[in-house]
Amino acid sequence: MKESIILEVWFMHSYYLSDEELVNRWSENVVWQYFSGQVYYTPKLPCDATQIGRFRTAIGESGV
Repeated sequence: MKESIILEVWFMHSYYLSDEELVNRWSENVVWQYFSGQVYYTPKLPCDATQIGRFRTAIGESGV
């Protein structure tokens, strides 16, 4: 799960997405799920958008 959130933060930073946009887009994008380590396509939200915000805050701007 932690690796998935790290990759999601990278996608968010690369595509200039908000936390909510990232979670919704991830649930629709099979390629993002594959690179996040998912074995099968899962059309559900990976986590709550607030988890991504808390993780991003914990690693700081230099971590992104």
